[in-house]
Amino acid sequence: MNTAVSGKTLLSKLMRRVVCLHFIFLYFLLNFAFVSATTTLTYTSDSSFVVPSGVTSITVKAWGAGGGSNTYTPFGGTAAGGGGYVKADVSVTAGNTLQIKVGTGGAAGTPATSGGLTGIFLGSVTHGNSLVVVGSGGSGGTWNNGNGGAGGGSTGAAATSGGGGGTQVAGGAGGVYGGAAGSALTGGAPGGSYSQGGGYGGAGYYGGGGGGTVNGGSFYQGGGGGSSYIISGSTNITNTQASGQTPPNTGDSDYPGSSVAYGGGVNASGYRGHVVISYVNPYPIVSTSTVVSIASTGATLGATLESIGSSSVTARGICYGISPSPTTNCTAEGGTATGTYTQSITGLATSTTYYFRGYATNSYGTAYSEDSTFTTEGLTNSLMFDSSQSQYLS
Repeated sequence: MNTAVSGKTLLSKLMRRVVCLHFIFLYFLLNFAFVSATTTLTYTSDSSFVVPSGVTSITVKAWGAGGGSNTYTPFGGTAAGGGGYVKADVSVTAGNTLQIKVGTGGAAGTPATSGGLTGIFLGSVTHGNSLVVVGSGGSGGTWNNGNGGAGGGSTGAAATSGGGGGTQVAGGAGGVYGGAAGSALTGGAPGGSYSQGGGYGGAGYYGGGGGGTVNGGSFYQGGGGGSSYIISGSTNITNTQASGQTPPNTGDSDYPGSSVAYGGGVNASGYRGHVVISYVNPYPIVSTSTVVSIASTGATLGATLESIGSSSVTARGICYGISPSPTTNCTAEGGTATGTYTQSITGLATSTTYYFRGYATNSYGTAYSEDSTFTTEGLTNSLMFDSSQSQYLS
């Protein structure tokens, strides 16, 4: 056996393994050292959202509401339009309050109603304060005159026969014989003096037109779909119109299922809208303050850095004091990576309760974990015999 060759072979294998491990280490360093925590909020009804400190952009996904179908007999209803879909990264300012509107699905009836308004607004809900609006579906008419128009897109879809779709500058035209045109954020009403009426236009940046009546009131038209809108300056934009009753992007991980954005089938109501907001927390996230050990004048304490936020952490450690939420006596532990760390604290008073919490700092500021407490031990009395005084001293 040639031991020299075997040694070289073994060395070569070891070197390959070292190189492989080196690349694995670099992969994890590059892909996980700067992991940021994303917060995702889901809205199924009207609400509000205050932009957190340090957040300058939010990602919005929204589906519009579906319209309802007309149930007038003897002709029966036709299908209503589904709600559209938008996605965008939208610039925001910390501290601003955003109003979230989630439209209800259109109700089946005579006449049926359209999908309600779904969108996000800066401050009050007005046309001029629109950040993101997604078009909702128009309601259906009767028999062969009335599939409601699909919502979404820069221009909502017109009804099969009836109201026009909303655009970026005006509401959809009303259907013949009395359908009202759509307007800012609102669909047009159906026309005619007959109680059955046509379909309502879907809400949107500009609403779809309402359906009218034809043939002397024998048939009733569907309403047009509302248009979608995304404020200028947004990025990574998707703006998709529904396909008839069916909303777009139903395979998205944030889409909750068939109870959202579908237009009503024959003689059926439509389904509500849906809004999802997500953003990256720019600050570090620190959690799990723990006590490792306690002595009379010291303690070993720990915490976990879950996420570094949007920039590198420059310090992590423990803050402690005799009052809640301490911000003084903060000592850096030395590390800056995510994970659990411990730190020894000395110079404490005996028999004293302390509050402590972990902290971490990056370029956006300092974040803290929740408070925890510990109590130092009392001094142990020791006895000494003084022979000159013939007594014990303690």
